[in-house]
Amino acid sequence: MLAQAGDRIVLRPGEVVYIEGQIKRAGTVTLHEAMTVTQVLASAGGPDLYANLKRVLVRRADGSRLRVNVLRVHRGVEEDIVLQPDDHIIIPRGIF
Repeated sequence: MLAQAGDRIVLRPGEVVYIEGQIKRAGTVTLHEAMTVTQVLASAGGPDLYANLKRVLVRRADGSRLRVNVLRVHRGVEEDIVLQPDDHIIIPRGIF
């Protein structure tokens, strides 16, 4: 079906997660089904040089908090977390 003159098109906003901190492109990422912390990190351009990937924080809309060690996830030692709409992912700065 094609839009015609006078038609109204309503776009429903997609569900998003927020990523901030030591990341190349902080901001929002559109959430796709079963998207994980490492997938969102990749979508945001990856961590910057100063990122502490051992202490990534996921803050949920309900106020709960989860810690993720992304290095352990990459090694298959720790499970990647499936994200929920409105999660906030915070990549802290490491101490160098």
